[in-house]
Amino acid sequence: MAGNRLVEDPDSDEEQLAVDGLVRNKNSRFVYLLTFLSAIGGFLLGYDAGVVSGAMILLKDEFALTYAWQTALVSSTIAAAGVFSLIGGLFNERFGRKPVILCASFVFTLGSLLMASANTRTALLTGRVVVGIGIGLVSVTSSVYIAELVPSRLRGRLVTANAVLIAAGQLTAGCIDGLFAYDTAAGWRYMLAMGAVPAMVQFIGFVFLPETPAWLITNGQHEAAKAALRRVRDVDTADVDEEFSVMKMTIEERSRNAATNGCKSIVKDVLRQPALRRALIVGCLLHMFQQFIGINAVM
Repeated sequence: MAGNRLVEDPDSDEEQLAVDGLVRNKNSRFVYLLTFLSAIGGFLLGYDAGVVSGAMILLKDEFALTYAWQTALVSSTIAAAGVFSLIGGLFNERFGRKPVILCASFVFTLGSLLMASANTRTALLTGRVVVGIGIGLVSVTSSVYIAELVPSRLRGRLVTANAVLIAAGQLTAGCIDGLFAYDTAAGWRYMLAMGAVPAMVQFIGFVFLPETPAWLITNGQHEAAKAALRRVRDVDTADVDEEFSVMKMTIEERSRNAATNGCKSIVKDVLRQPALRRALIVGCLLHMFQQFIGINAVM
């Protein structure tokens, strides 16, 4: 019946859309900032992978490196990164995403300065291992931090920022290598030291960023989780409370399943769902073929 119809006010709707747009723009800028700061971890990975090839040209003569030493200097970082990417998962669950990224950026900065100031092959090797530790920790954490903190409407495009900055780091490393290649006396020191700059930017920026709501809820810090959601969501308090409740229920159910059936139940759940199973297979195959093409050996 016409008398029972709701009458909409177009002007009121336009005003509300304008207010929502201002809030969304403000929060979206913050989301993009935290994504960039987190994805610096990918930049560090790409930079180190690229810069060592240019620096090695000068290091061979500076330290009279044998093939064994050259292999050790390159592979030690990869080995340390592999080990600490596994350990990093445990650190993430125990201490949180934010502390792990802070630790990783500090360690990477320390490793870069150790390499740049090295006067012996052993000191240089030590710096390479330290850098590898930082890479391992941040590589397993940065994408998780982005995925757990950004709104779902932006999650797909922003998680890829980490991969984009890996390529940006490789490109930057090539430019830095070319810039200092003619300084045969100290050029390699500048190449290796430059990695400390983005690592320090990440460290300083992350001091002011929140922990992810998922980790906070898992560890019983519910008010802190709501506060973190409010900082990155473009919705009102009621909607934040609703999202918090959904997240809390999901995490509690996942914890109960893990406690009852162990980690195998989570893997089975993923494999049972066609969409997740396809995503898992495609992701694994992409990483596998990326390594099989031999780009790491070329770089």
